[in-house]
Amino acid sequence: MIAAVACTTHRVRVALLDDAGSLQALTEAAIERPEAASARACALLPATVGEVRVLLGGEQLLLRHLTMPEGPEERVARCVQFECLQEGQPALAIDWHASRHPDGELRICCLAVAPETIAAWRRCLEQHGHRLAAISHLGVGLYHAWRQAGGEGDALLIDVGGSHTQLVAVARGQLLALRSLPQGMEPAGRELAGSADPEQARVVLASLRPDSDAAALEVVRRQAAQVALAVLSTLKLLKAQLRLAEWKPAALLVAGAGAQAPGVLQELAQRCELPVRPLNPFLTVSPGALRERFDAFVALPSPWATVLGAASAPRLALDVLEQERRERRQWWRSSGLLIAAAACALLSAALCVWWTETTRARLRARQPTAEQQALQRAVEEALARRERAQERLRVLARHRQPTRAASEMLAAIDRLLDPELCPIVLSEFRLQRQGEGVIVELLGQAGSTERAHPGAVVRHFIERLRAAYPPIRELVERTRPVEVQRLPFHLVCTISEP
Repeated sequence: MIAAVACTTHRVRVALLDDAGSLQALTEAAIERPEAASARACALLPATVGEVRVLLGGEQLLLRHLTMPEGPEERVARCVQFECLQEGQPALAIDWHASRHPDGELRICCLAVAPETIAAWRRCLEQHGHRLAAISHLGVGLYHAWRQAGGEGDALLIDVGGSHTQLVAVARGQLLALRSLPQGMEPAGRELAGSADPEQARVVLASLRPDSDAAALEVVRRQAAQVALAVLSTLKLLKAQLRLAEWKPAALLVAGAGAQAPGVLQELAQRCELPVRPLNPFLTVSPGALRERFDAFVALPSPWATVLGAASAPRLALDVLEQERRERRQWWRSSGLLIAAAACALLSAALCVWWTETTRARLRARQPTAEQQALQRAVEEALARRERAQERLRVLARHRQPTRAASEMLAAIDRLLDPELCPIVLSEFRLQRQGEGVIVELLGQAGSTERAHPGAVVRHFIERLRAAYPPIRELVERTRPVEVQRLPFHLVCTISEP
């Protein structure tokens, strides 16, 4: 959300626009002196505001106008600095806007403000959680309101206020000159109200109608004539100063609460001899949150033109904070780049030192002490002894394997033999080592039973032997000659390590 704050001598106006450009709020408040404008504006701003653009009157800013041939930007900057900064005076924040003309010369409008003013606004806004985005002249907001309304060509823009009138000269759509005139409509209001209070004068002027008392309207007409004469004299001075004898505005666009008094527009048109029409800043602004009470703000000429123009502009034509940005960019292009490079080099060196020291510490931690070395040797000797003992055990186990296999297998066979169910008679038991295993050969004869012939008895014996002694890895039956009532068999068993 973007906020624009316009500060005049006796009032502060605030406009809030969201990121889509819709109007969210229009508020104003009276102030006793211009120094209190920052605190009063912060009280009007909601906490959700991001950027704040501030417009100040001519009494708080320094305006200068130059005419010079076209040249490099550095030369223009030096000329502007020379014109705005006098010897012995404090430094100022300066920005300028240059417009090119067919005669080959630049017309430069310079704006300067004291750094103390910028610091006061920035400090006040930051205390309320806001960020100062720009500081400019009230006329710059009026110029942007005219541009947002589709303004082109040559024109003269004025904002008639209570104590001052802001004047903006435009040539071919470009900002040409700014002026703050010390004439406004407040003297007429004070005369009619019979009081020096600015607020009472404003109320009296706002209450006037075209059919009001003729004497009151005559007072307004006289003061409007003073404003018109000040505008005409300023135009003559600008034409002479900027050498624009042929420049003639096509129309006079009027804004400001002072111009709402009856008869002011007519007097300006008569005195200035220009087509006069009110400037409408609401043409391109969506009502947004103010849709239901939008009619309360759209009276023309509008006092909201300056603040709405500043809030809706993508970038202000004049902004004294631009000098800080230029200095920041220049710093980064020169010493800032060197400082950043030096910082990177120092950081790289620090990382290298840290990595070297860390690596050395890690290597030192990996080197064992004398006690650790003695313990490591003792562990290695114990492991070697254990390995030798295990090797001896394996050798003994290999020597004992055939005997163990024979005893275990004979025990399993003994449990299987049954004269009635398994009439098996072993005649030979051969045992030999082969690689990591043992080969056992069983030779014998199988008889028959009431339910099974000798062949079934042999197969039944083989199945039960495999189940009774699982280390048998392979069992092969070799054929032998068949005898009467007996079936000779020859079984070769390969036994893995039990």
